[in-house]
Amino acid sequence: MREVAIKNDLLLGALDVAQRGGSTDKLYRELMTASGLPGTRANVSLANALADECARRGKPMDALLTKMAGISADEMPGGSPMEFIPMCGVLGWGARGASDPKVRREALTLLHEAADDLRYRVREAVVLSLVRLGAVMGDGLVLEVESWMDGFFHAANVLTALSDPAWRNETHDAAQVVARLHEAAELIRHATRSSMRYPGYKALLDALRTAPALFASRHGGVVLEEVHRWTSLGNVDLREASTAAVSDEKTRSRFGDAVKEIQKSRDAAVPVPRDGKKVDLPTRKRGKRR
Repeated sequence: MREVAIKNDLLLGALDVAQRGGSTDKLYRELMTASGLPGTRANVSLANALADECARRGKPMDALLTKMAGISADEMPGGSPMEFIPMCGVLGWGARGASDPKVRREALTLLHEAADDLRYRVREAVVLSLVRLGAVMGDGLVLEVESWMDGFFHAANVLTALSDPAWRNETHDAAQVVARLHEAAELIRHATRSSMRYPGYKALLDALRTAPALFASRHGGVVLEEVHRWTSLGNVDLREASTAAVSDEKTRSRFGDAVKEIQKSRDAAVPVPRDGKKVDLPTRKRGKRR
């Protein structure tokens, strides 16, 4: 990832003060002013530039980044310029972990804590940070995030980040990639009715619809073998996800036979609709009316 320099002298000066343990008020004010929020898009370019600056400064930034990333939704709610502050903290830790192997464990712990944040832009920052880490860790990060696959948002973040070519193209162990996909599907399979109403459930389903085709483009048909398995689990959501996962033109062109098998298995698993008017079976005889 190409580093971007911050050109705002006021922001850099405020960062110097906050780094030394001084007031963060000016730093937060400068960041919120340039955040692009409230709006449809946050100023991700600025957030990445700040992350790069934090990576260059190294360890002296860690305390400030931890403070920023740990600000709760009650203190700085989503949908406002304040959301930009924890977003920058999370991205900063992603950059620190990517540039310094000594703090990667700490960075991943913090990212794990932020992965189910109520604010979706903070969760997006987790995905971007995982991509940055994956670009340098490759298969190592695929192994590290195994513990993330027990939570809906956590698993969704992993699949979404692993779908990005910056991380995906640095993976070589197809078995581990498929293992993460398998664990995500099992999370959906065993979900309770109450958890299906949780936003993280939908986020993970969306990831399962899009990730397999991207994984298959890197690791081949072994990925689609896992998707084929979903059709026989008796889970409607996974069956529909298997359909979406192989619906794009490139996947159907490259893996035609595998796609046909998935579609055939899916069709066979769809229950026959019950319609009493169309079923030609004997009806129960009734006695004479008294």
